[in-house]
Amino acid sequence: MMLTRSFISSYLLTSFDFNEGLIEKLESGLETINSKGTLRILVPSEEEKIKIKTTIEFEEYNNKSYYDFVCSIFDDLDIPNTERERLYKIVQSIANNDFDYDNVKEIIEFSYKKMSR
Repeated sequence: MMLTRSFISSYLLTSFDFNEGLIEKLESGLETINSKGTLRILVPSEEEKIKIKTTIEFEEYNNKSYYDFVCSIFDDLDIPNTERERLYKIVQSIANNDFDYDNVKEIIEFSYKKMSR
């Protein structure tokens, strides 16, 4: 599910397969907004507020570009700057923007070893 907002319009993208009940509620709410110009909602309970806050998971790599993620592994492995561009292209073609540290590290180690022969 994804929501984008701007001053002009908002878009909500969701999957029907996983959100059938939610979609029905959203459609009902939209009908109310369109007919009455308002939507009345209930303020979440304290328990619901805690649940809402704890459902957002944060992982450090989410703030990094894929390039920065791969470069941090190059740094960890002490890969020389002269080899990084070529290795990055290899990683991109094999890992396809996979943020799995161990998998990308393995690809880099293997490829660098083969390049060094």
